[in-house]
Amino acid sequence: MSSYQRFFANFIARTYYPVTVSFKSVPLKYSNPLFSVSHKINSSIFTDNNCESGYINFDIATNKYHKSRFVTSNKLNTPESFIKFMVDKPKEYTTFQLVKKDNNSDNNVEFNTNGLIPLRYLDMFNDFSLHKFSYVKPTELDIKVYERTLYEEKIAFINNEFLYDIYQYAKYLSEKENIMKIEVSKAPNYPLDNDFINKYLEKSFRMEETEFVINKNITERIWKSGDGDFSATSTKIFFNRSKNYESLCNVGYGKLFSSSGGINFSYVSQLPWFKLKQKMGDYQQYYDISGCETYWSNSDDIGITEFIIFSEILAKEGALYNMTFEN
Repeated sequence: MSSYQRFFANFIARTYYPVTVSFKSVPLKYSNPLFSVSHKINSSIFTDNNCESGYINFDIATNKYHKSRFVTSNKLNTPESFIKFMVDKPKEYTTFQLVKKDNNSDNNVEFNTNGLIPLRYLDMFNDFSLHKFSYVKPTELDIKVYERTLYEEKIAFINNEFLYDIYQYAKYLSEKENIMKIEVSKAPNYPLDNDFINKYLEKSFRMEETEFVINKNITERIWKSGDGDFSATSTKIFFNRSKNYESLCNVGYGKLFSSSGGINFSYVSQLPWFKLKQKMGDYQQYYDISGCETYWSNSDDIGITEFIIFSEILAKEGALYNMTFEN
């Protein structure tokens, strides 16, 4: 197994490991620029497994590569979707038949992703939609076994030069094809509650915050990601609350100690795409974006996917912001 083949097999295994997902069968719809999910209830429709309205549909960028006038997708191309298509060549669309679970008193159904849906998309759905998917995360042994299968069945037959070209275009998709700008005008409307503030606001060592300053920042919803401790109170609360999101590996954003201000995105070092970049020789010393209220997706090669998630968390927390595509 060559180094590139090993790197790509590991990347796909960690990103697309097939899992069985269960959820309560109720009408659901969720969408963002990366993917959308929909499931309808229709009692007149029955499938062979006797499941009402027996399908759930994911729209993701890999569907773009299927040549069908019946399937269209306007979702953003990402390194994950491009590498998946070029290396694994999936032939199925991302519509899955549902099966009723045993002892189905709660109307629960399940489906298997068949290695077609990034695990992170399931976490994003749980973080940002009104519904929940349940699935068991793979162990390291699970991933190693699947990685070996991917290598033996597909990746072993791809030469290094082609894999390197695939990687270079995936980088372009992440960092340059679409450039986003996010401007935050108001911080989330956090409560003036002592228990809440004590839970999410850490003590600042470089700048003492009086009760008056804290109350003013929260009441006026001031947003500023300044030089570390010099960030606005509500912004620092936002950083600490972001640790609650599975999409951010439960690490979340952090203060950036820089005179130009910004946000620390160090959690990305745990993600398969950034691990692949490092293995391919693109070592990043820092994972952050610059700015106090305005941020760009091509700042320090953080990439479009992380910006979409940043915008989703801003919305979920209740911040006021504007997101635009600049190219």
